[in-house]
Parts: sequence; C-alpha cells; structure tokens
Amino acid sequence: MSQKLTSSFNVPSLYVHVPFCSHICSYCAFSKTANTGRIDAWLNTLEQEIRIAAPVYETDSTDSDKGESSDQRQPGLVPGRFFQTIYIGGGTPSALDEEQTARLLQLLEPFRPDESRLAQSDLPFEWTIEANPESLTAKKIRLWKKAGINRVSLGIQTFNDERLAQIGRYHTADESRKAVELLKAEGIENICADLMYGFPGESLEELDRDIDAFLELEIDHLSIYSLILEDGTLLARQISAEDIDGDLCAAMYERIEERLTKAGYVHYEVSSYARNGRYGLHNTLIWEDGRYAALGWGACGRDEKGLYDHARRFDDYLKDPSARIYEDDPNPSFDALMTGLRTIWGVDLDAWQKRYGIDFYGKYKAVLDRWKNDLIIENGRLGVSRQGMERLDSILVDFLDAE
Repeated sequence: MSQKLTSSFNVPSLYVHVPFCSHICSYCAFSKTANTGRIDAWLNTLEQEIRIAAPVYETDSTDSDKGESSDQRQPGLVPGRFFQTIYIGGGTPSALDEEQTARLLQLLEPFRPDESRLAQSDLPFEWTIEANPESLTAKKIRLWKKAGINRVSLGIQTFNDERLAQIGRYHTADESRKAVELLKAEGIENICADLMYGFPGESLEELDRDIDAFLELEIDHLSIYSLILEDGTLLARQISAEDIDGDLCAAMYERIEERLTKAGYVHYEVSSYARNGRYGLHNTLIWEDGRYAALGWGACGRDEKGLYDHARRFDDYLKDPSARIYEDDPNPSFDALMTGLRTIWGVDLDAWQKRYGIDFYGKYKAVLDRWKNDLIIENGRLGVSRQGMERLDSILVDFLDAE
C-alpha cells in the first residue's frame, strides 16, 4: 500500500538514511549502494522530499485544534524546527565528501532547533551521525559540530584486523583508536562504538581482547551485536549457520554483561551499554513506543497510520520521494511490548492499554502465569528480570502467540 505524505505528524524524532558506502561489507543487509557517483542526485531528491515534508512536520493538529499558536506550544514537543532527536544513519554517512556533507546538513537545517528554543526547553537534544573510522576527517567533524551534531556512532565492529578483513571492513584497529582520539580532540565526547561477536572460530579469549580494547578508549556507550547471517549477503554465501556456535555466543553475551557491568556500564537495553547517563536517546524514544519521521531512501518511519518505508528501489525513490509504503498488517501493540521489554524501563502498561484499547492483564494472563519468575510488574510498568532478559526471545514468542 503506497500513499503520499499528506497527514499531520506529531513525532519527537527524525531518522535520515544515507544509503551510500564506499564499499559493501559482507554481512550488511541494510539498504545501501556503493555507487557514490549518485550522491548528488540523491541529495537533489532528498531536497525535494524535505520541501514536501517540512510543512507537514511543522503542523501539530492536536495543538491547532486547541487554538494554540506555535509560540505557546511546549518547546521540544512540536515537530518541525525542533525534533528532540535527529539520527543520520546508513549506509555510511561519513562516506560523503566534505562538500556533500555540508549540503546534507544545510538541507536538514529546517529541522534543527534554534538556540533560543533549546534554551527554553528542559528536554535533552540529541543529534547523532554514524561514521566509519576510515572516512572520518577533522573537517567533517567540524561541519557536524557547527550544524548541531553532538553524538557520533562509530562502526568499529572488532579490534582484530583479520576479523575486519573477514567481514569486508576497510579500516584497521589502529584507525579505530585514532578516530576516537580525533573526535575527542574536536570536542565530541558523546561517542558510541559498535562491536560484533560470535565470529566463526572466535574464542572467549579473543572476545576479551576486544572488550579490553574498547575499555581503553574511555567512551561512554557500547552497542553489541552477534554476527547474523542475513539472507542475500556475501557472508551468508561464504559460511553457513552451522559455523556459528550458538552456545558459545550465549557464553560471550554473558561475558560481555559481566565485564561491562563490572566496569560501571549500565546494561539498559538488550544490545546497549552506557555509563555517565549517556543512553542513546533516539533509540530509547523509539523503544518507548514513540513515533518517528523518516527521510531518504531506505529510511523507515512510524506515524499515526503505522510503520512505513520509502520506495523499494533507489531509482523509484528518485522519481517519487514522497511516496510512503505502509505495512499491510502491522501489529503495533505487540511491537510496543517487544521494544519496551528490551529495555530496563519496560512498558508503561497504563499508556499501552490506553493507546491500543486492550486489557493487558486479561489478554496475557497465561503468559504472565507462565513467566511469573521472569516478568516483573512494578509501579504500573512491565519489565523482565536479568534472567528474563536472557529468555526474552521465548517470552516474546508467547506474547505473539497470544495475539
């Protein structure tokens, strides 16, 4: 089902997808292309999409119905000129050259909060961009900072150069360390690193070396991912699922948990650790059942109608950037449970029941009875115990079966 972007949105977050990479990693299944010669055409089309989207995001139908002016609205809650979070992902956003980077940031200027509105709001503002170590430069970082970017997610993946080559990465462990040093030298301290584990033949000792290297960086956020063989990727053609030891992966997950929590990091989401309160705000808003706008080919968003995507093919996006393709049969109530239970904050049951019109306790009584030692309900919120987090996939299957 494809529709035009015409409705009013009330969303706190914006996701922008940059679908270009200088090369394609063997494990990646995201929407991307290595044809960087088309970046300028993509920027032209993104500009068209933003022209269409900007007036829509600036409209708040709820406040308009109350007759309130935009100046009377609560700063930080109104779309347009003030998304609480902006996230530029990919692909590889840092693959854009400096001129292309400057143009992208200029296109996003309408969605950046001005300093006066930031000063009025007591809500934190987070603008993240993803980067690879080999394409990071001081000038790009300065452009990011000038535009308002205050957080960088760095695709390190591993500090083992042989593993990096195995998964098609073009940087080295030394370049990862230098990238962190460069970010700090340019004044960006809010840094997230991505690490993978569960490589074929990887040992716990090898994982420990990766954790040691991460801790030496002295940064406040780590996102961890077990290696997954995604259909259609080069890596899935090179190795089989039998090459990955599931029991060893579970042991690695426990080792990461043990070492990171001992080092002072909070395991606040299944795949995320943070210290000094530097939780990833953008993803947290989404996990809390929030709506989020999406711009660019490959970007997925969520509005009052449900989850939507852009045109499937890059060329189709270039022809019609305003088209939205909605899921035919979304299950938003389960999605809200699934994402909320991934976090230490769980699910606000009163808000969930109000939004979806479902009696949670009546519908899921059997699930609550079966997992009574793993599910926790406190102060109106549903969460899972530490042991329950390890069994979360099985718990969610039971919630889904009850739909």
